[in-house]
Amino acid sequence: MTVRARTGELVMDLARDRRSTSSVAALTAPAPTEKTMSAAPDLYLSRRDAYADFLSATDEESSVCWRKADGQYADPGAATAAQDAAYAVTRDAYNRILVEPVGPHKEALALVEQIRLLGRASKDDQDWVSLKKAREVFVDAARVCLKETLEG
Repeated sequence: MTVRARTGELVMDLARDRRSTSSVAALTAPAPTEKTMSAAPDLYLSRRDAYADFLSATDEESSVCWRKADGQYADPGAATAAQDAAYAVTRDAYNRILVEPVGPHKEALALVEQIRLLGRASKDDQDWVSLKKAREVFVDAARVCLKETLEG
């Protein structure tokens, strides 16, 4: 599904983004070597998985926001139920990042806030450019954190 802003400019291809973030490939930190992986394999893998899970959750929740604004749910109750379920998954994934003393906390919160704005906006008022930017900032911060984890 392609989402377009009022200007007609291509903003986000949700299907493409969902495919790329449903795997951990979206967080392409430098490939770990045997030396670096022996230093902190569990921590690296745990963080990588937490960041990838968070991205997948935010992508799904933003899709729910789009479908709600587009009127694709049978009734308001179904839209609210879908939004509540997606919110719970995103919140859980965010909390897994938040409890660590290091990492992209601020960037994750900024992405969550952008999704909350999407959920309250009409179809014409949804700001996909800001959401995509917040997502990119989070991915960059997550990559830095993963790299630092490998470097010890």
